[in-house]
Amino acid sequence: MIGDTMSTDILGADTMGFTTVLTLSVITKRVDLEQFSYAPDFVIDSIKDLLEPGFFQDVIRKKNRYNSFE
Repeated sequence: MIGDTMSTDILGADTMGFTTVLTLSVITKRVDLEQFSYAPDFVIDSIKDLLEPGFFQDVIRKKNRYNSFE
């Protein structure tokens, strides 16, 4: 699941057992991530980052090289 809202997109997908990709936006900023007890599998700065070569292979493998907020 790709979304920009932690409390709906990411929480719902995580609850269903989906791999989650949070794209930062006006709705969710990097600083906001500290307030949640759950975390997305991946965090990207822009939807444009989805076009980076190899990204979807990393998502399938849950290789978290993009999850730099930790």
